Amino acid sequence: MGRDLLAFADHELLSTLREQRSTPGAPARSVLSSPRAKAMDQTVKYRGEWWLPGSDVRWPGTFVYQPESGVEVDLAALRYGPEFPGSLDPYARVYGQTVTGQAVTLADVIQSKTTLTVPGGVQATLSPWRAFVGAWFEPEEEIAFDRLFLRLGTLNEWTGITGISMTQDSQRSLKVDYEVPERRLIASTGDIELTLSFGYKLTPSGMPTTSVGIDHWAQIELTSPRPTSYETLDDLVRRIRDFFMFVSRDRVSLSSLSAYPEIDIRRGDSTTRERKEIDILYRADAILDPRRRAPLARNFLFTLPENGPPGEDRLSRWLALGEDLGPVFDLYLVSLYQPRIFAELQFLSLAQAAESLHSRRFDTKTLPKEEHRAHLRAVLAAAPASSREWAGVRLADANRKSFRVALAELVETLPADLKSRLDDIEHFTEKVRVTRNYLTHWSEHLRQRAASGATLIALTTLLRCILEALILLELGFDSAEVDALLARNHTFQRDLVFGLESLAEEA
Repeated sequence: MGRDLLAFADHELLSTLREQRSTPGAPARSVLSSPRAKAMDQTVKYRGEWWLPGSDVRWPGTFVYQPESGVEVDLAALRYGPEFPGSLDPYARVYGQTVTGQAVTLADVIQSKTTLTVPGGVQATLSPWRAFVGAWFEPEEEIAFDRLFLRLGTLNEWTGITGISMTQDSQRSLKVDYEVPERRLIASTGDIELTLSFGYKLTPSGMPTTSVGIDHWAQIELTSPRPTSYETLDDLVRRIRDFFMFVSRDRVSLSSLSAYPEIDIRRGDSTTRERKEIDILYRADAILDPRRRAPLARNFLFTLPENGPPGEDRLSRWLALGEDLGPVFDLYLVSLYQPRIFAELQFLSLAQAAESLHSRRFDTKTLPKEEHRAHLRAVLAAAPASSREWAGVRLADANRKSFRVALAELVETLPADLKSRLDDIEHFTEKVRVTRNYLTHWSEHLRQRAASGATLIALTTLLRCILEALILLELGFDSAEVDALLARNHTFQRDLVFGLESLAEEA
């Protein structure tokens, strides 16, 4: 595994924190109950030295992580050297050591800026794919972990679990209790288990204590029986986040990500193998705007109680469906990851998601293959010899169902209550078809019939609602369950009414 340097000062701090847990009236200081990575929605800054594996030349520089731009390391030195300046090739690894003794590995690093001045020195900026704060990984070593923790912006609300309880018997009696909730298995994929666990930060203040803050959080722990490559885990983290974006119908921030592997830790002349937290920092968002409102459980498509028992849970099914329906999920999520994109692009991504889903779940042919081939042979035989090649090419895809027919077949599979709300299915499918063809192929005669402006937004909203119902069915809910989940969802009902009323007015 990786090599780590733990400074004596860090060891003393950890010892102090351990003693504080059992020392009444200790000075105010945060106590963490479980691994907690650097928050990915906050700026992180380190000063230190940076070098390439195998090189004795160290460059002073500053490591800065910002949510909107990711990690950059600015180097500056009054000298010239080939180690960093002027390189066009990426570095597999760059090592760093902060002034507080933290080991840092930068992985897949490009040199994004270089400035040389004469007289003077060199300034350069390094931009890594990922930064691992807490360990050095050998150049030939695969970065792999058997434990990974992630926190998501809506996880607390989705679980509905808190260890905090308060009772007030009178104006002079207030009791606050906190108990860390039990861990529970919520999903699995392959040999990787996803466990819901909980942590807290206690912040006492004053001597004697005059105020106490308790910050409770839910997190997902990924565990595997053997170290799994970080690339695999990184993709899994993205798909888990996608799941919660679908469930919440909104943006979900990746609050923190940390690994907790066993690594070699040197103290003096001795080396021990211990678990050590490693912060993983990178630009996690393509989201332009932060979420402006706190999530409410009533606006989730479903919450932890409806997720199902392990082995039958919806999160495991989402992950299993990724290989088949991954493009459908991605197309649905485009507008959530990029809420400011043009309405036309949002509509087209959802229309394409519907077409992609139909192709995977329905027979896309109008006639049986052999019957279509017989028609094709008859037509080509009757065509002039000079036109046969052209006709063969043009008629090759003539057996494929039209987009409108495909959309109508999808609508027919909707749960009964939702389908009954679509008074005019023919008008809806025709409006989607015309708008999609106008935006994709452009034809002047379609301009007047295609949706635009507020009507386009309403049509897009309605199409999103239909896709959400279809995906819920794919996750294993039956039609009655989907109708019940959607009926209680405030934002879904608001969007559905908006889309239906706007479409009815336009008709």
